[in-house]
Amino acid sequence: MVSATPSGSTDSGSVVDRLRSIFPLTSPIPTPLTHPELIHPSSIITEEDLSVNSDNLGAWLRYINSVRDRINRSRSTDAEDVSIEGSLLGPLAAQDSRRSLQELTMIYERALSIFPTSFKLWKLYMSMRQLHVLGPVTEAASKARKQNAARGAKVKTDVTDCLAFAEAEYQWQGGLDGVVGYEEWKSLIGTGERMIRCLPNVSWASIRQCCRVPCVSDPSIYNRSFPASG
Repeated sequence: MVSATPSGSTDSGSVVDRLRSIFPLTSPIPTPLTHPELIHPSSIITEEDLSVNSDNLGAWLRYINSVRDRINRSRSTDAEDVSIEGSLLGPLAAQDSRRSLQELTMIYERALSIFPTSFKLWKLYMSMRQLHVLGPVTEAASKARKQNAARGAKVKTDVTDCLAFAEAEYQWQGGLDGVVGYEEWKSLIGTGERMIRCLPNVSWASIRQCCRVPCVSDPSIYNRSFPASG
């Protein structure tokens, strides 16, 4: 379940239309050719190294970690945006957050084009994409995930048992509005479906740990591939 502010007010109609025009940010997938501004000056040397050593998964993972660390260090600590726009955009209210989503998506997608069956890459990628759309997990969900992680591996492979824990684990707050961000939600769901096709031999329980996309009430396309979790 995602806690996001509904966008049905007549007064905010023009605001919704304006904000909808921002999306999608990740479809088509950003590339260095279409979005050269996403290559940060500090990444130029790494980009040059990867151009001649692109089949090194460790190099890609180190690159992703360095970019993620840089983004986290520069992230604004301003007070939460409680305006209508801030409530509707949720995790993507700040321009820096939208840029970060595009930059990381560009890097992950290039790595996955070379290592499409890497579960580790997919898990990190989906976690990043979900954080930018769903927002942070609630405190209760974080506690539930820690409790589930402490259980035995044999127990966690039981599908029925996994579903019993799903409701408690899959709770977010402050997510991107489903109407304003329809195209971004659709892009996220599509990425999850692509992950499933690329990992045909991975267990359902592992997929659920990797892809925690919920089924929300709006729009109906979200119910296409993932079992309801609330």
